[in-house]
Amino acid sequence: MNTTKNKYLLYLDAYIKAGDKLTNDPEEYLNQIIFYGVKVIYEAEKPIDYNQTLTLFKLASTTKMLMGRLTPKEFINLFPINKWFKGDKYGMKDYFYTMNYINTLDQNELISEDISEFLLEYTNREINIFNVKLMSYMSDLRRYEGKTSFLEEWASMNNVDTYTLHKKNDGKEFLINRNTGKSIAIKKPIPKYLKRIK
Repeated sequence: MNTTKNKYLLYLDAYIKAGDKLTNDPEEYLNQIIFYGVKVIYEAEKPIDYNQTLTLFKLASTTKMLMGRLTPKEFINLFPINKWFKGDKYGMKDYFYTMNYINTLDQNELISEDISEFLLEYTNREINIFNVKLMSYMSDLRRYEGKTSFLEEWASMNNVDTYTLHKKNDGKEFLINRNTGKSIAIKKPIPKYLKRIK
């Protein structure tokens, strides 16, 4: 069994145990459920079917909803802000950006329904991956239900072509434009160590 699968199962077990104890001491076990919920999603492998996707989506959605019952101060204690300080240089969110955002909030007031915005403004690797996976589950569920993914819907609204990758029996890959149905051959670059003789 690989390490990732091991961690996933350990966190899932801890999540279930914390859920069973929630009625005993809601405050203590709420933090544990949120912490382990994020860890489970962070360690989860890509789901392979509708049921797995739906299960992970429900777990992530519940965890996100419970995060709204935390104050910014409690959230920072559970998921410390990444100590990365060069955001200005690269035009990215960093520790200072997140702290500036958090300082606009009442530290002792519940995040509540502002949790989506809060998570988008927060700089923590596990939280960022959690957010991406939650969106990915939502998008995959739409596909399973016969709808387009969020990205495909955006591309369609903005007249951007999208492609699907296919492989022939001989192993050669090609793309098909979803809008026009035309195929495009993929030419692999020649490795640098091989030089074309003229």
